[in-house]
Parts: sequence; C-alpha cells; structure tokens
Amino acid sequence: MDEPFGSLDAMTRMTMQNEIERIWQEKKKTIIFVTNDIEEAAFLADSIVVMTAGPGKVEKIIDVPLARKRDRAGAGFLVIRDEVFREFELN
Repeated sequence: MDEPFGSLDAMTRMTMQNEIERIWQEKKKTIIFVTNDIEEAAFLADSIVVMTAGPGKVEKIIDVPLARKRDRAGAGFLVIRDEVFREFELN
C-alpha cells in the first residue's frame, strides 16, 4: 500500500488506520505500507524501514516491539516515534 491515506482528513485517517489494524489482527497477512507519516508508521508497523533519498536505500530498520492495541500517547509509542524523528534529524 503506497500512501493510501495521504489525502484523508485526520479523523478519517485514524479510523482507516484502526481498520487496517483490525483487518491485520483478523487475517494475519503481511502488509507493506508506505507512508511519510511518522506517527502512522509507529502506530501500524512491527518494523519501520527508514529509506534514504534518491536513490532509495535502506538507511535503518527500527523494530516496533509495542503490544496491540497501541496507545498513540503512551510512553513506548512516543519513544518509537521520537527515534524515527531523530533518523530524519527532525527532533
């Protein structure tokens, strides 16, 4: 899935993220989800692959060892989010 929620408003986007998580819990299928939204990656991913700018190469793989259902304001979530921000030198 390549940026499937990019054009949605914030509330609809969160609803769709919850729906993707529900489907994954039910079906247990691998989903490769491309996003530029760091919080979305931290919420949905088991692993976050940080890519370099063109040419795209794997810069770092960040494991996300958080239990589901994830708390977007929880300490563990914020640690993962901040680690990704640091990779992009945004924090």
